[in-house]
Amino acid sequence: MLESEGHEVLLARDASDAMAVLGAATSPVDLALIDINLPGIDGRHLAAQINALSPPTSILYLSGAGLDDLAEAGVYADGWLLRKPFTKDELLERVTARLA
Repeated sequence: MLESEGHEVLLARDASDAMAVLGAATSPVDLALIDINLPGIDGRHLAAQINALSPPTSILYLSGAGLDDLAEAGVYADGWLLRKPFTKDELLERVTARLA
């Protein structure tokens, strides 16, 4: 969806792969889309690791969890969270807002 709109996309299978991909990137990474629930690490901890490696990287969290679960995890349904399922237009709107 993002590549069709001209965005360069780097893919990672998991948190450790994301750190390796970012470490090997030849240009700054402007935005990371991170699922809140990841195996082995939660999205907020991965975001902290990403920002320690290559600041400033904006974060857009993705989640299919309920609002109570998100509140418990310390993530709230604002401009930095995109709830699943989402449409291409919703994704592009949030990405544009985070990159602005």
